[in-house]
Amino acid sequence: MRTPRLLVLLLMLSLPTVSQIAVAQTTQQLVQEGNAAIAAGNYAQAETIWRQVLQREPSNADAYFGESSGST
Repeated sequence: MRTPRLLVLLLMLSLPTVSQIAVAQTTQQLVQEGNAAIAAGNYAQAETIWRQVLQREPSNADAYFGESSGST
């Protein structure tokens, strides 16, 4: 009888971690979209994307520089 309750408790405790990971993936996708917009010369769209990244992560250096540190 304790196992189902323990499982439910563990699942409830893991939910905040899962949502943080989902946000991080979404932010990384936005960074990639920003890079693609810059590569295509669509600077207005890139600015909009970088602003979205900064709303989510104000200390995200990629958004301030307008590119991912891994891009060439």
